Formats: sequence, structure tokens, C-alpha cells
Amino acid sequence: MIRHHQLSPISHFDGAWTTLGCAPSLEEVTPLLRHLDGVDRGQVFSNSSLAGALPGATDLTTRFAGALVVPLSQRSQNALIFFRREALQTLNWAGDPAKTYESGPHGDRLTPRKSFAIWKETVRYTSMPWSDNELRFAEALRNSVVEVMLMNSEILAEERARAATHQNVLNQELNHRVKNILALIKSLINRPPGDDVSLSGFIESLNGRIQALSAAHDQVVRDGSGGRLGELVGAELGPYRAQDGQVEISGPPVALESRAYSIMALVLHEMATNAAKYGALSHGGHLSVAWTILPEGDCRITWAETGVMGLAKPTRSGFGSELLERALPFDLGGTSKLEFRSEGLVAEFTLPARFIRVLDEQVDLIQPPLTPSRKRTANILMGARVLIVEDQALIAMSLEADLTDNGMQVSGIAGNVEAALRLINKDTPDLAVLDVNLNHERSLPVAERLLALGVPFVFATGYGSRVDLPNHMRSIPVVEKPYQIAEIMAKLTDAREGS
Repeated sequence: MIRHHQLSPISHFDGAWTTLGCAPSLEEVTPLLRHLDGVDRGQVFSNSSLAGALPGATDLTTRFAGALVVPLSQRSQNALIFFRREALQTLNWAGDPAKTYESGPHGDRLTPRKSFAIWKETVRYTSMPWSDNELRFAEALRNSVVEVMLMNSEILAEERARAATHQNVLNQELNHRVKNILALIKSLINRPPGDDVSLSGFIESLNGRIQALSAAHDQVVRDGSGGRLGELVGAELGPYRAQDGQVEISGPPVALESRAYSIMALVLHEMATNAAKYGALSHGGHLSVAWTILPEGDCRITWAETGVMGLAKPTRSGFGSELLERALPFDLGGTSKLEFRSEGLVAEFTLPARFIRVLDEQVDLIQPPLTPSRKRTANILMGARVLIVEDQALIAMSLEADLTDNGMQVSGIAGNVEAALRLINKDTPDLAVLDVNLNHERSLPVAERLLALGVPFVFATGYGSRVDLPNHMRSIPVVEKPYQIAEIMAKLTDAREGS
């Protein structure tokens, strides 16, 4: 094995330096590494007199006299390097090599006795020589380390191949899901509205259904296995709850499988929309949503509206009615039953046991928050000048039209940070809507500028509540894409009142 003799090891691997003991620094070793570029890196290199090999590297050779280099790669400077300090050596010569001639009894000639007198010389800047055993050990060490590195390289190559395959599968699954979502949206669009439905009403219904799908998809992606039924009910009813006690939600903690969660998001959205337009939520009535687990494991959801006067069953069946009656039986094998009573609609939906999971924990269901009235929202935002920061032209144009239709003005539209800051410096807005992720940058510098000016704003993002924001911006209202103008206005109202 390698004997100590003031041994100082150092490793150079992928540009990282690791030293032990009093090993030299990176700057000191650089001349040696340059010298090794001209040496065969397939074998161990040793030298006991660095001063002779590196005449210009005095910072290194004044501290260390010898080096043993164990290369770890044929194509890079990865190596293990062992240094030895100077070991003073005294050499005994049989006479002074610089002999002088002296005159003696026999004339000018060497005097035998003086000619062969012992002469001592001290040798500097050399280390103890590297023995054959040490060189063999270093070669064995090189072979072992290189073998381990090759094995790791093969493992990494296999991992990269598996990762590439996994990524390809994910891309195909994403492509499949996106096409399914687009096909579903296409089916929603292709269904024409009835004769009694205006174009604006059709657009509003379509927007709401897409919003429900978006919220369900976001929950499925976030959780990976669906979501809680109670949270879904609360989210769908939140926009329509205007007074305490009007809505009751009750039931055990239940999680829905991802497919069932998406279907129920559409069903509950349809029920909530109908209740807001024609039922209990439009007439100051009462709505109760409760669910129970049946003995066979199925989940029964009961939707009961009261306080509606003279409710009659629709004379024709529209898309919404067909969705309520056919979605659960067709997609999940469940049941749907709607009963139009004079005081309000009562519906029962049954989800098969395979799509539900009863949770062990006992958590209180959070009632949906009260929604600000449209009148209060309109008054506080009327005439406000809003800056839109959005990198998708169609989204920006749609939001501009919606804001204008609701009595606001758009001071400008910017697709990147530079343009947004330029607009702010030229004409400071009253409010702003910022898309968090803009192509290859984030809108946070714009947010910082607005905070400094005291301009209220909201963030818009497809990441929803999972968006990563600095701590001092966590209180800024966030709108999830795809959003509706009512939600944008409600959030802008919150931002303006909180400023």
C-alpha cells in the first residue's frame, strides 16, 4: 500500500476539487494538470522531483516534491493525486567530484588518500521515491475506480432510457387526455341552444361548464386520484351563496375516483346553475345537499330545494336536462332521478361503490363563502382603468371585451414584462390582471412595480392555488384559468377593497 511520508491526497472530478490534509489548492495544482495533458492518461503517472518537471510551478514545488497521479478517465482531467513533501537526502560520494590538483612530494598529481576521501552532498526538492508496490497498488486502484465508474455510467444510461420511455408514455397519456377534453368541449359547443335560449345565455352556460371541467381536471391532476365530494359541492355552490343559512351541505368524508369526480363536477355545476336561474337560489329559497353511504357501499347524493313557488317541469328537454339524466348511468353505471315538486326540485344521484372511497378522518365540511353582490362589485369597479398582462392574444382580447362590457376601461395590453413596465411608466392604471407565467418569463417584476405604486391587482394562472409566489405576495387574489368575468370582477373587487 501507499506509505504515508507526509502524503496529501486530492481528487479532481467533474471540475470539483476535494482535498484531504494539507493538499495544495486549485491554483497551485493547475500547472501539474496542464503537464498531465501531454501524458498517457491510461496509466499511473509518478514523479519524485516535481521541481525538475515543473520549473515554473514554484508555488507547488516549494511545498511538495513528489506526486502520484491515478487517472480516472481517458478523456478528462478526472484523477486522484497523492503528494509527498520534500525528503532531504544525503549522498556519500567516493571523493569530491570537483577534484583539485595539489603539488606534493611527487609533483602535480592526485594524492590517492585525498582523492578517494568520502564527500557528502545534500539533495533538495525530492521526495521519497514511489516504490513498485505503491505503483502496483495505484494501478489496481485505478482499475477498480474506473470499473465502478463504468458500472455507474451504464446504470445512468439505463435510467435515462427508462426516463425517456416514461416521458414518452406521459406525453402519449397527456395527448390522449387533451384530445378527450377537446372532444368533450366540442360536444358542448356543437349542441345548439333551444329556441328560448339567447346567444349570451348559451355562451354563459358553455363558459360555466368549461369552468367546471377545468376545476375538476385541476383537482384530479393535483391529487392524482380524484378529490373530495364535499369540497366539490362547496366549490360549485360558492358563487351562488349570497346569505347565511341558504345552503346546507352535509355528509361523511368521501373521496371520488378521478372519472367520477369529473362527471359529478358537470352534474353539480348543472344543478347549481339551474338553482341559481330558476330554483331556490334565485327565489331566496333553501337548498340542502346531503349524501350517505348505502349498506351495499354505494353513495347516494340528495339535492333538495324548497321555497320555490309554482315550479313546473320543463316542457322540453334541453342539453342540461339530458346531461343530468344520462351522464351517471351511461358513464358510471349509477342512477339519476329528478322530481319537479311545486316548492322546488328534488334529485337523487347514486354513485357505485367502486368509484368512491370513505375516508377514515372526520373533517368538518367547509361551507362555501358568501359571494359579493353584483351591485357592490359593479359600483366599486365602474370606470376603473385596468392593465392586462397576458401572453395569449385571444385570452387578452376576450378579457378586454368582458371588462369593457362590465363598465371598465382597458388602459393597455402587454405580452411581456418589458412592455408592461413601459405601459405602467407611461400611464399608471387603477387595477391590473397579471398572468403569472409569460412565455419565457414571469410577471413578478410587474407585480413588484404595482406594489410600489399601490396599484391593486390580481394574478391569473392555470396553476391555481399551487402557483409559487413570493411570501409577500401570498395575499394577492389569484384567479384560476379558464376564468369567467364574474370571477375576475369579484377578485378585482377584493383587491381594490384590500388596498
